[in-house]
Amino acid sequence: MKAFLLTFCCCLLALGASAQPGISEMQQAQQNLRSTFFSAMDCSLVLAAVFGIIGAVRIYHNWQMGHPRIDEQVAHLPVMVNT
Repeated sequence: MKAFLLTFCCCLLALGASAQPGISEMQQAQQNLRSTFFSAMDCSLVLAAVFGIIGAVRIYHNWQMGHPRIDEQVAHLPVMVNT
């Protein structure tokens, strides 16, 4: 019976204990880093948008200049060159 009471009291004391000191500071630092720096996913999305807009402008320019075939233009994009 004493062992049960001792275990029960220890469990009650453990419920009242708070988290390790420093955990809230680590979470705050993590939040600050996330809000300050771009993630790799954000950076890749921005680069994809920029390259897409540049490619679309080049193709639109060729259409306006009277070049209806854009195969050559698409084939010579800097991203697609493997030679």
